[in-house]
Amino acid sequence: MPIGHRLAHGAIGALAAAVAVLCGVAPALAYKVKIRETSYGIPHVKASNYGSAGYGVGYAFAKQNICTFADNNVTTSARRSKYFGPDGETQASAAPAVNNLDSDLFWQSVIDSGRVEELLDAKGVQSPSKDAKRAIRGYADGYNAYLRKVGVDGIPDPRCSGEKWVKPIKPIDVWRRIYQADLLASSQNFISDFVAATPPASTMSARQAPRDAGADALEDWAAEIGLDGDTARIGSNALGVGSEDSQNGNGLVLGNPHFPWRGINRFWDLHVQIPGELNAIGASLMGFPIVNIGHNRHVAWSHTVSTAKRFTFFELELDPSDPTRYMYDGESVPMTSRTVTVPVKGGGSESHTFWYSRFGPILARPGVGLTWSDTTVFALGDANDQLRSADTWLAMNKSKSAKDLVAAQSKFQGNPWVNTIGADDKGRAFYTDDTVVPNVTQEKIDTCIKPGLSTLIYGATGIIPLDGSTSACNWGDDPDAVVKGIFGPSNLPIQYRDDYVANANDSFWQTNAADPLTGFSPIIGCVDCEQGLRTRLGHEMVQERMAASDGLGSEPGFTLKNLQEMWLGDRSLGAELTSDALAQICADNPTIDGVDVTEACPILAAYDDTGKLDSPGGWLFNIWWRHAGGPAFWSNPFDVNQPLTTPNTLNQGNPGSIEALGEAVQELRDRGIPLDATYGDVQFAYGRNGKKIPIHGCDTGCWQRIVSNTDPDSDEYDYGEVGAGSSTVQFTELRRDKTPKGKWILIYGQSENPESKHYDDQTKLFSKGELIPMLYTNEQIRSDPNLKITRLKEKSGKGKGK
Repeated sequence: MPIGHRLAHGAIGALAAAVAVLCGVAPALAYKVKIRETSYGIPHVKASNYGSAGYGVGYAFAKQNICTFADNNVTTSARRSKYFGPDGETQASAAPAVNNLDSDLFWQSVIDSGRVEELLDAKGVQSPSKDAKRAIRGYADGYNAYLRKVGVDGIPDPRCSGEKWVKPIKPIDVWRRIYQADLLASSQNFISDFVAATPPASTMSARQAPRDAGADALEDWAAEIGLDGDTARIGSNALGVGSEDSQNGNGLVLGNPHFPWRGINRFWDLHVQIPGELNAIGASLMGFPIVNIGHNRHVAWSHTVSTAKRFTFFELELDPSDPTRYMYDGESVPMTSRTVTVPVKGGGSESHTFWYSRFGPILARPGVGLTWSDTTVFALGDANDQLRSADTWLAMNKSKSAKDLVAAQSKFQGNPWVNTIGADDKGRAFYTDDTVVPNVTQEKIDTCIKPGLSTLIYGATGIIPLDGSTSACNWGDDPDAVVKGIFGPSNLPIQYRDDYVANANDSFWQTNAADPLTGFSPIIGCVDCEQGLRTRLGHEMVQERMAASDGLGSEPGFTLKNLQEMWLGDRSLGAELTSDALAQICADNPTIDGVDVTEACPILAAYDDTGKLDSPGGWLFNIWWRHAGGPAFWSNPFDVNQPLTTPNTLNQGNPGSIEALGEAVQELRDRGIPLDATYGDVQFAYGRNGKKIPIHGCDTGCWQRIVSNTDPDSDEYDYGEVGAGSSTVQFTELRRDKTPKGKWILIYGQSENPESKHYDDQTKLFSKGELIPMLYTNEQIRSDPNLKITRLKEKSGKGKGK
């Protein structure tokens, strides 16, 4: 059922806890946990139960990142306008920034609906398990224990020390954070559009309202909200190697998510041990008490953002007599509404009324034609209105094989928006897009998208607007789906291989070059379509490694060592395909639009086509790449029969590519940057005390993807400063008779506190191309030279409510 369209209801707890529940206080809990912190601030949390494990994780996390969570908790508590003013903005992270007032109004609508509480009280798979609830309650109590220890004024992070908006949290705050993450690829991208949806003042004014929709405007809107296929904010690479492609027959996994370097959607490393129950190490998004990407004794996995849509629009045919009613199966149905009020800084409040259909909230974006007229308006149906994600990852953490992990995903179907790529200790590699996807078949797309604006929206953005006037166009039901309205596992892409699987944010189609996947709905992803350069480079590197033609050793096949070397090579397929031709363009056009480019020609001719720190000409190529593009960029177009090698060959006669070179040369000169500047000369991350740390990697078709700012007018980042890209990077070998072996790096460090030593310690290592060992066994942990042990006990849980 749609977001914001629920009423809180139901009782919680068992008979023994009835008195405590009636008092609004949860039953008392006892916590006992040992936190072993190893080098670089990585906590290894050991406890005998889920509550205590959550407590230890919450405490360790708050010690390093309390300000980041506290700031986000202001967001999900609908209080940004109160503390920061209504005109400020939420931090752009994996979802676009919105102004504080719009954000507060949206989150107040979620709070007032009681939807998260309703999911917690639901029956069956929709409600989180007791173990998940205990872990979340423990997480909140552990977070609060750290806050009590230091006090708000004693927080050693200048971003929030002494601030009134730093408060103890309740379990419901953590659940809202999880709900927020589940909505990252759907409703979070439409917050301002929900607020913009207001009924027309009169029928006449609605008829006269402009409908200035066009493909260009819709494409720009999709780019603005991050739904245009450009995963600049979020993305990833992952490679699972099976026994056939591994030199020793062991499974190998490379996990390389590309995520924001700031804010609540940073990753954080952790290791959780509940003897006899769970032993998983890896990284999680902030606010999660369990591993999202990592490994246990038997299986390792990573994630990449999937191409599948998590929502659809519904085009509503409005009742001519009342624009707040719509026609459904021949009957006039009233919308519902909810008016919410939020406080604003300086006193006073702001109110807004949201409107809802049976499908979900009404949205509008007049500038692109999504107006609320007297005849038509659009609603959003969001399949990720769920909390099943908590148990999905909890079960994955405990899986004992590739098939067991996939079965865990299928049991809960709570993976909200990421592919899963991995391998197990039997040498079985696997890929799944076993995620939450609206059940919209090709037939429904063909018959349920109305001519006119809906057809234009689908063509320009890929968003599917279904006909909301008939039940025949509702989402379908699969017998093996855990809830109605989504595809069941039998209609989702799942693949096992003994050679390899790979994904870099393209669809399921080319997961394995020898065995393409087909036969799935377009809402999940495309087939016979052009592949991104990172996808192509990944497959090319696998093929070269299996032919031992990549310079990483004479024996074909992967090892843990050459897997690391392959990733650290910083290859750019964009440069490999174009730099020679670009040097020729330079030689043929010594002056471009009045700009003398002759100095650039030998630099481009000598460029080594990588994103390494010391590669002269790398930054010039990067700026040219960002200016170039367009439909005539390639001479040889995409060929469906050669999907991993086409398009190719730079069109040297393309005016856009020629002009882009002149623009790039002039831009560097205007900024005083030498034309032979390397990535290490310009691209950086700030360390402690404002010191710049050079960062290697690139965004020109690079597997080791780093996204840095090239906009001199940016208010968010300085020129050359990294804002997103490679984050946690994990290399794991699953061994049959031994514990796993691995290395990793969390490039931006464990803590977002700029005064913590763990703010930049791993960043400095990454800058030098170094990795650190993943300490998994008790012996490895005990041998760490910087080991610090903290033992925590708390006799009673102090959280109230859920």
